[in-house]
Amino acid sequence: MSRHIVHVADYGNPAPGSFVPGIVALAKELHLAGDRCSLIVKNVDNATWHETASRSLHSFAAASTPGEVFNLLWRAAPDVVHVHFVGWSLPATTAAYARHARVIWHLHSAMENGAGRLRRFARAGKYNWFGAGVHKFVAVSDTLRRGVVDMGISPDRVTVLRNAVDTKHFRPPTAAERRQTRESLGIGESERVILYFGRDIDVKGADILWEALDESPPVVLLGVGLPPRAIAEFSSRVRTIALPFVADVAPLYWAADVLVMPSRREAAPYTMLEALCSNLPVIGSNIAPLAEIAAQASEVVLVANDPTAFSRALRNRVERRSTEIETVRARFGLDHWVGEMRSLYAA
Repeated sequence: MSRHIVHVADYGNPAPGSFVPGIVALAKELHLAGDRCSLIVKNVDNATWHETASRSLHSFAAASTPGEVFNLLWRAAPDVVHVHFVGWSLPATTAAYARHARVIWHLHSAMENGAGRLRRFARAGKYNWFGAGVHKFVAVSDTLRRGVVDMGISPDRVTVLRNAVDTKHFRPPTAAERRQTRESLGIGESERVILYFGRDIDVKGADILWEALDESPPVVLLGVGLPPRAIAEFSSRVRTIALPFVADVAPLYWAADVLVMPSRREAAPYTMLEALCSNLPVIGSNIAPLAEIAAQASEVVLVANDPTAFSRALRNRVERRSTEIETVRARFGLDHWVGEMRSLYAA
């Protein structure tokens, strides 16, 4: 019997990232099996992917308000409502309950450590009371799963489904591709490039990295989405190439020598998976979600989450390329993820 599965995502990135290609790949497989797959996302100015992605979906809509989300879902008459992130969980779940649809909450982001008592109480209430009718909670890491269970959700209702990326797009570069990309960014042949994604100074540990660079060897910092303060701090220490928005980040992995992730909080970052599938080594904070990924990829080096440790790692040039890149790519590719998602709906 054909099912209508509607994904609802409070996704505000004007670029597709790795989230959208995953939904598109899943939609194609579901359609081959006779099901329908639709997507409702946030209305974002200058989105580069809406039209292309919509061609692979049964239906596609961009909403601006919770009310629009509810109305779109009501008209779609879904059998399954799969809610990604948390911003639209309330209107999407309300509509699903009204339509007697099965509900899945897919949790992509780390829960804030040390949140106040009132905030923790409100969050637990949302999951245990409003989420009482949710069929399944999907966590992208073991750490996030434990956080959900600790709020009182039965372990039987929480499953881990790890993120994956499009390995046809995120792949090792040829020598010519690497050289051309570096030239386009003004990077010299002998310069050592650190790639860093740092939209939030606290969460992504920009302050840890800029202090580490006080004692690091000469490097070029290729920074994406950096706040003005971070740009100023990095620029005062090393040559900094700051990119405010990049529609396609794959060439950045080709240009770099190492991805650095001094994060204080993560869930299961796509950037780490994209780098590994591009055969770019990673130096990251020794926090549990990154350690889960590192356990499956030898080219990840984890260090203490402080400037001294990152400085030492950068001085020691610990990065190394994988000798088993195809195994890594198969492990983090979309084929396995799509299969797990289909099993989730069949359960």
